[in-house]
Amino acid sequence: MKKTIFLITLIISILTINNLYSLNLLEKPINLTATQEDYKVRLTWQLSKKDDNISGFEIFRSENERNLYPIGRAYKDQLYFLDYSIFLDKTYYYMVKSYDKDGIYSEPSNIISIKIIDDKPPELQIIEPTDNNYYTKEEKLTILIGVKDNMSGLNSLLVNGVKINKCGCSTFTENYTLIEGKNEFLIEAEDYKGNKSSLTLIVFLDKTPPKLNANLPINSYDESLKVKGKIIDEGIGLKTGYLNNIELMVDKNGNFETYLLLKEGENELKFRLIDKLDNEKEETYKVNYIKRTVLKLQIGKKTMYINDSPKEIDVLPIIIEGRTLIPIRWVAEPLGAEVAWDGVERKVTVTLKNAKIELWIGKNIARVNGVDTPIDPDNPKVVPIIINGRTMLPVRFVAENLGCKVDWDPDTKTVTITYPKD
Repeated sequence: MKKTIFLITLIISILTINNLYSLNLLEKPINLTATQEDYKVRLTWQLSKKDDNISGFEIFRSENERNLYPIGRAYKDQLYFLDYSIFLDKTYYYMVKSYDKDGIYSEPSNIISIKIIDDKPPELQIIEPTDNNYYTKEEKLTILIGVKDNMSGLNSLLVNGVKINKCGCSTFTENYTLIEGKNEFLIEAEDYKGNKSSLTLIVFLDKTPPKLNANLPINSYDESLKVKGKIIDEGIGLKTGYLNNIELMVDKNGNFETYLLLKEGENELKFRLIDKLDNEKEETYKVNYIKRTVLKLQIGKKTMYINDSPKEIDVLPIIIEGRTLIPIRWVAEPLGAEVAWDGVERKVTVTLKNAKIELWIGKNIARVNGVDTPIDPDNPKVVPIIINGRTMLPVRFVAENLGCKVDWDPDTKTVTITYPKD
């Protein structure tokens, strides 16, 4: 009997020594730390040296420094643990032990504590529209907002200070009517701990088409009209511009320059301006092309020029009393004027559109549109005359009263008559 008791005591002692040996030799975790990551706690630890006898780690937790209970395990090479079973405003205490294949534990690590707090604002996202600072031509705008707060929860959501009704979900939709130009939306979220976040959405409503700034003449005396101007778009910007269905070459500042071939008479210039939202505007201008006739006659020469084309005349232009006299029919007809001769009164009548000039051979008084008018107030000796059967009239008096411009080149003794004048 005594022998049996001795053997049992000896076995128990050996087992106890082995357990104590294992406990003392198994490396314990050190430098245990706890970090809050949103709705979880990350535990990390170290070993002072590698221990191949370690099979894993057991994590213990409690809401006080005593009575820590196991909440999970980590693999032997996993020196961290994530605790998802936490609650806001609570304080948790943690420790970690190593264990071997026989379930023998090491000494405990240091005990640490962490209080679960909510110091992060809600996460905000503008889902629709997908772009910020964008342009639209639609007056109605739908804003879809995504918001998430995994800790204390969302308390309020405001857009420009107006609360959006919560629906218990993570997305919120609201409709707005835009005004022309810039529309700014301040979106603010606050959780139950007073943490706030905000985003700003800017949307531009652009329903205004581009504007044209062009200085076009009412009348043009050039067949090839230079068209120059600027297209202004204060919204999204110009897409393209057309003149009489021909696309304009417009620089980055909206300036353009082109040439348009005019037909005689009234010409229609139709501009079509389109911005990048397809807001479109048409503007129409009318330009009257007046074809000019330029006559050149040189004293003592029988060749005259009609728009640079030579033509022979039968009577030479001459100078009498310091004034140039020319054969009136050769001048009047290229201008489109009519010349009538009254042999009884020895009177010449020149008519061009609304102008009517009556002159009498040898008289220094003419009649212009029914009004008696001196031919040359400075020299009463300047009168119409007949040379070789041709009526010669003072060129400046007749031409200017018909609406012409008269130029004199004293060096070449050349008279230039331009009809109509500017």
